Amino acid sequence: SQTSIDIDSSGYASYKLTVPINTLSAVYYLKIIASKSDYPIQDTVRIPVKVSHDTRENMFMTINMTTPEHINRSAEYRFTLTVKDAKGNPIKDASIRVEDLIQNDTNMVLTNSDGISSYIRNVPDMAAQGSYFVIFVAKHNNYQDTKRIYKEIIVDFNADILENYQSQILVTPNPFNEYLNVSSDFVIKQITLTNQLGQEIINKSINSDTFSFNTNYLSAGQYFLVLESINGKIIYKNIIKY
Repeated sequence: SQTSIDIDSSGYASYKLTVPINTLSAVYYLKIIASKSDYPIQDTVRIPVKVSHDTRENMFMTINMTTPEHINRSAEYRFTLTVKDAKGNPIKDASIRVEDLIQNDTNMVLTNSDGISSYIRNVPDMAAQGSYFVIFVAKHNNYQDTKRIYKEIIVDFNADILENYQSQILVTPNPFNEYLNVSSDFVIKQITLTNQLGQEIINKSINSDTFSFNTNYLSAGQYFLVLESINGKIIYKNIIKY
């Protein structure tokens, strides 16, 4: 529909719109055209108007994952789930749907009076090595559903070894500029440096537990340092050039 409204002497006008009861839930646009007979140029503004029949309040979920980035077969992975309303009040009996792609199944957990629940599983003994997602969404009759939250878990048969190796490597400074120094508790056989596009910048043999290299020629950005130990273990480090 179209209608015309007059602007007062201060240059203001108001418009009240009543949405018909049978209007479908969607985003609509209110097109406003300002014109005056002695002004040749018109100005047009499009204002989005979201129509929703769901008048329930929003609720929000936070997830604390107390699991290493890499875990092995049979290892436990644990999530603490907290659901609150917009004012930060806990929501009891929120139903959290958990789609677990490691287990290839779906489960439901409920929040307690503090708005907290937990999800604890063990990696199957026959799980293939690779990256998996656990997907969460909270539901409650009095609130709108939360957004889907994805958490990644990497099943790695060498997870225990890699976790130990990561703590034995020191890369400084990070962020870096002209030089990068690497020190390790074990001998590093090979290093590879790639940029965010996967292009190889450096690939060289080291055979040492301490080394440095000039990075002055590198452009600012994020890089990936891949270190290979003499017994074949691969360790990855994210580094940033400023």
